[in-house]
Amino acid sequence: MKNKLLAKSLGILLVAGMLFTGGCSGKENQEADTTVKQEEAAEPEKVTEEEGTPKEDSSQTDAQPEEEDVQEEKTEPEEEEAEQEKEEESAQEAAEEFAKAKTRYYYAELLSRLYFTGYISEEEQVETDLGNMSDNKYAVLDIDGDGREELLVSISNASMAGMFESVYDYNSQSGELNQQLVEFPSLTYYDNGTAKAEWSHNQGLGESLWPFTLYRYDAQSDAYQEVGSVDTWEKSYREQDYEGNSFPDELDTDQDGILYYIYQPGGQTNETPVNKSEYEQWLGSYVGNAQPVEVPYQNMEVDNFSVYTKDYLTLVRKQNLESVPGEDEIGLYFMENDSDIEEVERMLVSKCSLEVSESDELEHRGVRDGKEVFSFYYEDGGSFTYQNEKVEGLTMFGVYPGMEEQEAVSSLEKYGFHADEGGSYVTGDGWGNYAVWLNCENGVVTGISVGSYCRYVS
Repeated sequence: MKNKLLAKSLGILLVAGMLFTGGCSGKENQEADTTVKQEEAAEPEKVTEEEGTPKEDSSQTDAQPEEEDVQEEKTEPEEEEAEQEKEEESAQEAAEEFAKAKTRYYYAELLSRLYFTGYISEEEQVETDLGNMSDNKYAVLDIDGDGREELLVSISNASMAGMFESVYDYNSQSGELNQQLVEFPSLTYYDNGTAKAEWSHNQGLGESLWPFTLYRYDAQSDAYQEVGSVDTWEKSYREQDYEGNSFPDELDTDQDGILYYIYQPGGQTNETPVNKSEYEQWLGSYVGNAQPVEVPYQNMEVDNFSVYTKDYLTLVRKQNLESVPGEDEIGLYFMENDSDIEEVERMLVSKCSLEVSESDELEHRGVRDGKEVFSFYYEDGGSFTYQNEKVEGLTMFGVYPGMEEQEAVSSLEKYGFHADEGGSYVTGDGWGNYAVWLNCENGVVTGISVGSYCRYVS
């Protein structure tokens, strides 16, 4: 009895204007000269007096620029059209890049929650009693061929009953997450959208072929649909079934001693077994010439998936900001130096001629002209505060002490921050995000702090 886990020229062809010319020598007799003059009267060519060569026909010479103008007028729209197509193509590529980054960012959020809490969603908890979460695996790739990347989560560091592999699809346009498949983590994915899931146990009557369930991706439902399951009976393994019935030799027409049971989706009763050629025909109707996909599984470690967060936040800033102030933008400096408080402090001391006092090893105060304008905190991932007065040329995500609160919030939004339930402004919930805290009095900013942030880490 099977035991398994269910869970896409104009050429202006200068016809040609070849001018046929003629001339004569000054030593010819009068008769010849008269002949030449008669020819000149017959031919509309104009000859120079000195060199006897024909003058250019002014009507043809004047027409040439007009023909070139026609050529330019006809090619200019084509150039404009080509340029427009190029711009549209570039915009499309940028949109696809952003959608891909957003999808990976979402998966990083999901993996952060799973890593730190054991929950994939509020309803779905993973067994975490048998070891580190980082011993489990994940992968991000377009496994079903629909043009979007999916997230594969493979939990094997658990009891047999707690092991599973799920395929999740996130639609960045609708914001919806869909679970496409959940099975025991022994799967083979094929490049035509088929997936073979081996059962967790083999309680059948054969041993050469491990029983499995076959799935095929269905675009309409955006899920893998079961198409059938396979188990075997091998005479050399068991001559009788569990009910005492002998191996049916009369059905073994190829006489290899193996019969194949092909179950319909959801079927629980044995159908009449078939021989190998019939089984291979059934399997081939789904797999065909498809090849197994090499899935790039990685250990579920923070450093592996948090890069998706950094890449996405970089694109958000690039998309929302017309220009980046550079090193005078100390908020970005903090991000670009991976939240290195020591590096930020060193830069500000050099730039602002700060005097730094250390109240203890975890907190440094930066004083300028007798007033504390910066505070540096070396605990909980590190953070620092810009406060009391504006230092000329320095902003933190476009914000500075003395700015109107409403203006400050608008500036934070341009850098990818949004209001959080806790009253702060964050770029997201997962590992690798950032949080900003505003201190305001009477609608005016008196201080702004920034630090690394992850909702799931207390």
